[in-house]
Amino acid sequence: VAPPVAAARGSARAAAQAAAQATAQATAQAAARVAAPADRAAANGINADNGAGEDRGSDRAPRIQLYSTTLRSLLCTEIQRPELYFQAPMSRIFHQAQLQDLLKEGEGSLPLRDKARIRSAAGPGAGNWLEARPVTQAMTMSNPAIGTAFRWRFGLPLSHDPSLRCLCGQPVDALGDHFQLCNLGGHRQFRHDGCRRIVASLCRLVGTVQEERHMHTIGTVPPEMANHRIDIVMDDGYNRSPTLYNMADVTFTHPVSTNQAKLTRYGRFNGAAAQEAVAMNMRKYEQIARSLGMSFSPLAVETFGRWSSKALWYIRDKAASCALTWDGKVNQRQKAL
Repeated sequence: VAPPVAAARGSARAAAQAAAQATAQATAQAAARVAAPADRAAANGINADNGAGEDRGSDRAPRIQLYSTTLRSLLCTEIQRPELYFQAPMSRIFHQAQLQDLLKEGEGSLPLRDKARIRSAAGPGAGNWLEARPVTQAMTMSNPAIGTAFRWRFGLPLSHDPSLRCLCGQPVDALGDHFQLCNLGGHRQFRHDGCRRIVASLCRLVGTVQEERHMHTIGTVPPEMANHRIDIVMDDGYNRSPTLYNMADVTFTHPVSTNQAKLTRYGRFNGAAAQEAVAMNMRKYEQIARSLGMSFSPLAVETFGRWSSKALWYIRDKAASCALTWDGKVNQRQKAL
């Protein structure tokens, strides 16, 4: 019995020594890679000569690879590990396929209202409130507000009482479309004013802002526009010409229209409702702003959350200017973004 036991112990000792030697060689090679990237080819020569990972200085070295992929990724910190970034692109592809399936045309497809809702809710920035941290009072939501926001985003009924009536006398639909279109009750004005105040608070971080100025107080305008109020008037930002001012107008649009032709268009094209609102505001204010020597920014937002491209550019531009003024509070990458 003794000779086999001794042989086994000897084999185990030899294996342990071989493993220790291989680990030491791997560590040395990893250190060489980190310390001298230019010598990587020479450092890789241990594995490149015979393909078995043998140490050329020892004929009795075991024919094993010096270190596994996992050990290599732990020891060689300069080696990028792309396998860590597979989930995000794969998830994007999967979700994009799901979205295309939901928006497909033909038999068994979703109603146009649901398609318009999905396109709007899938727009850039529409779901940012789901990830926003409640670090300020403006970024907090009550439990009833959270519940309503989720129901609105998912297209679930908001009301379960068919006897409810709007101030205009019309019955309140379960999905809440009437509230988004009716001018009575103050809902649309409350929504508009809340968004205007938030945008103005961001603009105040980078410039001087005036809210709801009558057009006739800015300069000479056509008589029919004299009493119109522009939502935001501000200088053009930090470290820019103090004589160059910008006008911005906030407008909300509901992508679920009672007009069947519009509803069809909103259900087939991303951001169609926001683009129409932008075009309407440009026709209304752009020429007047130009005559006053100002630029004009239409800030159109769809009720399910999608922002127009011009509104996104406006917000990102003000955020970038704000970041540049906060020295020491943001890093260079954030400033660049």
